[in-house]
Amino acid sequence: MLAAADIHVRRAGRRLLTGVRVCVEPGETVALIGPNGAGKSTLLHVLSGAIRPDYGSVTLNRTPLTALDDKEVARHRAVLPQTPELGFPLTVRDVVALGRSPHAGRSSRSADARIIAAAMDETGIGHLRHRLYPTLSGGERQRVHLARVLAQVADGDDQADGRGRYLLLDEPTNNLDIAHQQHAIETGLRFSRRGNGVVVVLHDPNLAAGYADRIVVLVGGAVLTEGPPEAVVTEELLREAFGVRAMVHRNPSSGRPFMVPNHGSSAMTPDSRAKSQRSSPCSSP
Repeated sequence: MLAAADIHVRRAGRRLLTGVRVCVEPGETVALIGPNGAGKSTLLHVLSGAIRPDYGSVTLNRTPLTALDDKEVARHRAVLPQTPELGFPLTVRDVVALGRSPHAGRSSRSADARIIAAAMDETGIGHLRHRLYPTLSGGERQRVHLARVLAQVADGDDQADGRGRYLLLDEPTNNLDIAHQQHAIETGLRFSRRGNGVVVVLHDPNLAAGYADRIVVLVGGAVLTEGPPEAVVTEELLREAFGVRAMVHRNPSSGRPFMVPNHGSSAMTPDSRAKSQRSSPCSSP
């Protein structure tokens, strides 16, 4: 399990996160949603170890992140940022191969080659393998980096101690058309169904409701509520968190909720005073 407990983050006199508790179990996909500035990306960086909280703790498989070697952490969790930057004229295959760096000396070249090829196939970029990265479109670059993080946490000869792996995805559907958005989210789902965990930041509540096992709603740097999609995506919640008047329906095939904004209704101001966290399934790490 990857878990954060009682997280407080303050920067430049501003509270970014206050008393946040969140976790993801192996086999689970957790979506973080909320209005702009709610603290979603900050929380993802805390979970990754890139930001150390002022108070609170993060554990990976019940071990404090701060007690683990950086390479060990990197073998068990990978982060896809909102806007991955890479200025070198590497081929697509070489960019994906960067994900295997934490496994150097532990995984064989043949295992690495197999993993790199599988990651490119999984994300549908095999035909781009010899293209130079700077020549790609924004959507193609996003898919290349998704392949890179998949390669980073894949099993090699080392087996990475046989424990669950975790993907932290910050708006992975950026720059993608609707078909590739669906493919990116389904790639994360397949990863979680293999006994791993996924935390994904999404702007679209419908995407979160359609794919996540659990949704965490952040408002004003605190957790407003969390739970399964059918309990979280309600007309009241959309009004409270996003200031949106919408109707919530059920997908006839999946039973999952989806929202349809009320046409012509004026936006409301969301309540930035997040309530104390409700219905958290996270035990103390």
